[in-house]
Amino acid sequence: MESRRVKRINESLIRNISDIIRSMKDARLHDDVITVCGAVVSSDVSFCKVYISTLKGINHSKKICKVLNYASGHIQCKLSSRLKTRIIPKILFLPSNSDEYAFEIEKIISKNKMNDKNKLNQICDFLNQHDNFAIYTHQNPDGDAISSCTALCLLLRKMGKNAKVIYGENFDSKFQFMNDFLSFNSGNEKFEEEYNICLDVSDIDRVDNFMGSNFDVCIDHHDVSFCNCSGLYYIDKNYSSCSEIIYDIIKILNVEIDENMSSCIYTGIVCDTGRFNWSNVNKNTFKVSSEIFSKVDKSINRKIFGNVPKNIISVQSESIKNFEYINRYCVCFVPLNMQNKFNLKYSDLDFLPSFPLQILGVDVSIVAKELSEGVFKVSVRSYNGEAINICKKFGGGGHENASGFNICGNCKEIREKILKIINL
Repeated sequence: MESRRVKRINESLIRNISDIIRSMKDARLHDDVITVCGAVVSSDVSFCKVYISTLKGINHSKKICKVLNYASGHIQCKLSSRLKTRIIPKILFLPSNSDEYAFEIEKIISKNKMNDKNKLNQICDFLNQHDNFAIYTHQNPDGDAISSCTALCLLLRKMGKNAKVIYGENFDSKFQFMNDFLSFNSGNEKFEEEYNICLDVSDIDRVDNFMGSNFDVCIDHHDVSFCNCSGLYYIDKNYSSCSEIIYDIIKILNVEIDENMSSCIYTGIVCDTGRFNWSNVNKNTFKVSSEIFSKVDKSINRKIFGNVPKNIISVQSESIKNFEYINRYCVCFVPLNMQNKFNLKYSDLDFLPSFPLQILGVDVSIVAKELSEGVFKVSVRSYNGEAINICKKFGGGGHENASGFNICGNCKEIREKILKIINL
């Protein structure tokens, strides 16, 4: 009954938001055909992601979404006069690469076992038979995203293929040594890519700089119900990291793993397991780590976890002052003015979500980082599997104990919604 209700709300939102956009007088909304591809409303109907597509492509869709997010208050007011519902959800507009909405793909994927090992063999056959690959990952790439992409790129080049990694703007400088690996083994950088691969990406809308409509290969280890590709996919949340899956691909292809590839895979594992501290660690994680350890650059841990800039230490101190302890939860907000005060990039805050879990009595850490005015990325960490359950209620996802979601509003509004979800 609830799913039918949510479906009706989604359909109503798509129809009414489309009408409202057409009626808006902003000239920027009328120089292209704008399509509302779909809507995903949270279970409590308090938050909704609305996907926008334009004929001019993804970059123009991003610009349109910025305009619409700025006018989201106006759109919500218009919705309140149209919809006969008690709650009007907060809306976040996101660009879509295609009018073929992602949930159509979900219907196909749901019929198959995503972690079928045969699919991994099929991907290896595909990599063997083709050439000219571009490898993508999610926005604001973390250690595992960067490591898995670099390791796969090195593997393909070692097989004599043309391959390159395409990142967004927010590349964390502490992982520069992996860019150096690619520079030392540059291969042919001027080729035209024919096949697109995405790694560690649970949602196509999280990918920067991707101009196509679908990926040819999709590999992930998140708890996701669909994969945004029309070709081959392998999703297995039993792996600790995407880098661990790449290790298995290297073994299947029977390519000798060198020092740089080993260092990448080790980096991905230690980053995505919190240095072997999270519940996603299993016996295979230690098996892979032990098999590659003799070839791993032993200075990596210091490169990743040492040499912390002074402004990071300063924001850590400032953030601690804002920790709010509510029973076994720790809630913290990092608004834009604090980030600007310490001249921070988004990636500089990677350490913060896990930090409160070091505190005695804290089982769940909830850290909201402001991405742009009124738009927050909330990262949730836990020891008891609670993180994924909280985030799914806001339309987000991730791992059992490390998940996230986006939400619109101010700090007070978002705090109230979070406390309502965790029943406090």
